[in-house]
Amino acid sequence: MGWNTPASLLRPSRRFASWAYFRYHNLRLVQSLFAGLGVLVVALLVNATLMLGRSVFKRMATPNYKGALIALSMFAGLCFGHVNVVLLTLTAGVLGLLLYSFSREISGQLPVASLNAAPRKRHSYWAPLITLAAIAALCTLVAPWRRLFVTFFNIGTFAFGGGFAAIPLIQGRVVDLLDWLSLSQFRGGIALGQITPGPVFITATFIGYKVLGIAGAAVATIAIFMPSLAVMIVLSEAHNAVRNLKPVNAVIRGIQAGFIGLLAAVTAQFAVKSLTEWQSWLIFCVSLALILYYKKDVLWLIASTVIVSPWLFR
Repeated sequence: MGWNTPASLLRPSRRFASWAYFRYHNLRLVQSLFAGLGVLVVALLVNATLMLGRSVFKRMATPNYKGALIALSMFAGLCFGHVNVVLLTLTAGVLGLLLYSFSREISGQLPVASLNAAPRKRHSYWAPLITLAAIAALCTLVAPWRRLFVTFFNIGTFAFGGGFAAIPLIQGRVVDLLDWLSLSQFRGGIALGQITPGPVFITATFIGYKVLGIAGAAVATIAIFMPSLAVMIVLSEAHNAVRNLKPVNAVIRGIQAGFIGLLAAVTAQFAVKSLTEWQSWLIFCVSLALILYYKKDVLWLIASTVIVSPWLFR
């Protein structure tokens, strides 16, 4: 789960971009731009899947079949079984607990505190928690906001790792379950997220605006970040005590491996919708080569895609 400063949560640039997209998305020029940017998103998702895979599997002792088994199970569950993403995430955690708790691939020793270590100053977390609870109560008491707040609060609760790893969770709720956006609109929201400031989680602003306008943008953004902030406040003191517990590490390892499969499934779904003509394949192959082999900055790729898309998708 990730957190950002409150000042950045409701960036005017993101609100304006969301309004402009839904106001002008039927224009040919805008459709051409987002056709190219949507293909770029597929390349970025492929890169994110590979990076997440290298990050998770490099910490696993050989053989790596356990993580691969979890990832493949999650991929099949989402692509072919259309299982709820939250249920798949919980299943990945259970599989991690079963497969890794009794292996030597992860350690389970608690850190030994120094006898001479100075006592840590304790901070009261009741005031910020009460503030968060009051905000949550307000959002759930206002009927039009309730479903939007609960939806994104649940997404923020289960989105371990944040970033691109959260995309399967967001898609599973707002596209597949609630039908708030089409897959192409969701892909456009992610593309929009790449050309405006803020983390991937700020895609919630885009979706909230689509559902309930400015108020929806605010509610969705607050809701998706609230669980991580609450957890940070509550577990700040207990983190050192639980971070090296073997069952905890086993569950986290399973969830991380599961997110590889979920992200690969979403990437495949986006690819089927986006890579439909030679122009799309051209942008995808060039973008992927520039990302993987030449390590080009994403901003450079975005600018190039914006320039060439109107010419390619005329």
